[in-house]
Amino acid sequence: MQKTTLFLMLGLTVGAFADLTIVKEGKPNARIVVGNDSTHISRYAAKELSDFVEKSTGAELEIVDQLGTDGLVNIVVGPGRIADSLGVTTEGLTRDANRIVAKDNHIVILGIDDKKQDIAYKLTRYSVWCMTYEIGTLFGVYEFLETFIGIRWYMHMPIGEVVPKFPTLTIPEYDHVDTPRKLGRHVGMYKSLETIQEQKDNKYSLSYGGFGRTFRSGEERVHLRNTFAARLRHNTVAVRIHTMHQLVSPKTYLESHPEYFALDGKGGRIVKGAHTQHCFSQEAMIDKIARDAEAFFKGEDAKPRGFRAWGYVAYESPWGKAFHLLQGDGWKPCHCGACKKATDNAVDRGLSYKELNAAYAPQLWNAWIKIANHVKKVDPDGIVIVYVYGPTKTFPKNIEKLPDNMALELAHSGPYQEYDEKTAVKQHEEVKRWASLLTSPQRMRMHTYVTRIRYNDRYRRRLPRAIVGSIPRTIAKYAKRYRDLGYGNYMYEGHHSIAYEHINDYFYYKFLWNPDLDPETVLQEYYDKFYGPASGPMGEFWNETERQFWDTRSITVETPMGPEVRVRSWKDLWDNVYSEDTIDRWGEYFEEALVLAKPDKDPAYLERVEFMKANVYDFIAAERDDFYNGDGGKRERK
Repeated sequence: MQKTTLFLMLGLTVGAFADLTIVKEGKPNARIVVGNDSTHISRYAAKELSDFVEKSTGAELEIVDQLGTDGLVNIVVGPGRIADSLGVTTEGLTRDANRIVAKDNHIVILGIDDKKQDIAYKLTRYSVWCMTYEIGTLFGVYEFLETFIGIRWYMHMPIGEVVPKFPTLTIPEYDHVDTPRKLGRHVGMYKSLETIQEQKDNKYSLSYGGFGRTFRSGEERVHLRNTFAARLRHNTVAVRIHTMHQLVSPKTYLESHPEYFALDGKGGRIVKGAHTQHCFSQEAMIDKIARDAEAFFKGEDAKPRGFRAWGYVAYESPWGKAFHLLQGDGWKPCHCGACKKATDNAVDRGLSYKELNAAYAPQLWNAWIKIANHVKKVDPDGIVIVYVYGPTKTFPKNIEKLPDNMALELAHSGPYQEYDEKTAVKQHEEVKRWASLLTSPQRMRMHTYVTRIRYNDRYRRRLPRAIVGSIPRTIAKYAKRYRDLGYGNYMYEGHHSIAYEHINDYFYYKFLWNPDLDPETVLQEYYDKFYGPASGPMGEFWNETERQFWDTRSITVETPMGPEVRVRSWKDLWDNVYSEDTIDRWGEYFEEALVLAKPDKDPAYLERVEFMKANVYDFIAAERDDFYNGDGGKRERK
């Protein structure tokens, strides 16, 4: 990654060392070559390359299917016979990696691609959860565009795209393989524009109404979101969450086996979609799941087992075929006699929710281990992935190692525990303890929860919705700390603001790919590229919001018993953290930024400042005013 980093630091002065000119004074001096044996992904990547070169230089590069000999530079996109003839192959490349070679009047960009997928169609359908196919060549094209043209994608909407303009584009001799540090790079993109702009009618809102309600496949905003994710090198490995409501669905089993479903305190069965709860005292139910896993690993059809497709409960993991296990969302304990006996009547002892989780944890761990051991007998290479969440967050007792065919998805606070070194180290040690149960510390992915709950701290206290949680430096610090632990991170961002979260998203993707980047360099580059002449005051604003965020969480006060950490009240936040002086100072930053951006020949700088003012600063000011003069104070969670 050293060469890539060097070019990022040099910006567009790399042309001084170039020996391949692909555009000269606005005229094409190259062609893009995609062989007849290429994949849909290579063809799509070639079109992306052509489109962005034209946006930058004004020159349209023709896409052809064979090398030319007329002196024009041949840009070969994708693996195949043509790339092979030039001595450039995918040999040695791992998943998501790409190789760029520029020499002898040829440029080759390639990676490993899924030969079956039509990505142009796929990007208009489904969600980022479904991008589970290899697109190494496309990642290579985006690497090329970023490295040699300086293109950046900071948001999924047009103003989030930075494309420097150059009449002449030259490329130096170059041979570089770019490999991600982490395979798991997933940000759950379901963002609104908050209340400043109508969510449902605005084509750039990715969520509306409530958490998790996203737009349908085929809508333009779905294409925008998925394309943006691909440009940021979204992971191509599958993510699954809750599977028990699929494995033992009420539709199939409630009538014939009501005992499979958890009893609530009033004697009713807890049956509600993904929030359906199950009774883990039922050995027959656990055996049924083990047989489902057996059928999957034997390659049998899913339908006779009661599933429309295996993809709901199983998928291809970084280590091969995997079966996924996770109890129902919003876990609730079962009140049946067998569960009470197994947990020493935990539900009747007035325990806290955390204590209830711990009491029921052995039941779940015993079930998951039993299933994993069954799978091992059927298919020694089969993987069982367990989500460490809810009850299973309780460390299993009397177990030195989990079955060697088991991997973990670990829910934790991630960068939101990096606010002080002591807390961050404690979290890191906890993750290492989980890793010690596995055959490899890489057999684990972390899941970070942000969602609509607004950065809850350990007191589960909701912050005012206007508080800015933009923490790019902290995300970079987190990525560096975990560079050798786990294979990635899934940030469950949920229903939050595009304007608030765009820098976080960018840093998540960039630093999970390469934790060795310098955060200050990447952040300053964002300020300069995104705001141009308004870089100074906009940088001051975003820098201050990150520092301020950690002051919003808690405060240490002196008591007769010594120092005590307490949650700040909303009044304390608006009086002392997001105070009148602070809001006024931020307002001055934006006024200065508007003045600086107006004379520039590129109107995008002004549009971006105006967008951030409307969707961040004005929202903060309005919420503060509502707290003191409206009904805002009534929303505080007591």
